Amino acid sequence: MKKILIFTAAIAPFLLSGGCSNGEGGSLFLDRIASFNAQEGGEIVAEETEERSYQEILLDKIPPGISPDEEFPVSEQFQNGCFAFGVKHIVTYKYGEDLDLNDIEKIIEKPRSDLWTAEHIRNFLAETSLGLAWYEESETFFEFLRKGEPVLIQYWYPLRDGRQIGHFVAAYSYDDEGIWISESIAGKNTRLPFSDIFSSDGQILEFPFAVVAERGNGE
Repeated sequence: MKKILIFTAAIAPFLLSGGCSNGEGGSLFLDRIASFNAQEGGEIVAEETEERSYQEILLDKIPPGISPDEEFPVSEQFQNGCFAFGVKHIVTYKYGEDLDLNDIEKIIEKPRSDLWTAEHIRNFLAETSLGLAWYEESETFFEFLRKGEPVLIQYWYPLRDGRQIGHFVAAYSYDDEGIWISESIAGKNTRLPFSDIFSSDGQILEFPFAVVAERGNGE
């Protein structure tokens, strides 16, 4: 299991500014970066493991920890809100807490018209006492979903004019045809085809994904 980033104390050097919109704006992109542990002073923590493609992993026939039919939290986002709403849906499921994103947005002084920046994310996580641990391998992704651990993913969302934007959502389950997500632009749970999420060789995701946890709870 390779850990890309733990929490966000040192996330700024690896972020390109941006943030997902309501379908009409830019995106927040996370480059694939060297494995880095912000809590251990930047030490490399990657372990060399044999990586399998998602196609090979699905042959295991191990069911997800959360059924695709479960009523996973979902709500319709406001403008440039996908990162916050993706986290909100995971927090609601895991901890039963409903984050007031309108209040949080004011507290961290993020104008709704602005795209998300590294500073916005740091302030958001500080205000909510949350942390993010970033990964990219398909094997690790399915390990979390098999345990019933929803994760924050990013994928290319198609716009009506043919362009695509990077869009954050909570991924919570899977079946033989794709990954189930809490889609905040449409405000409903839906399934994405595997090809929208994974790289061409199927061994990693197109964008790193994150586990969301309350700080200090050992996750």
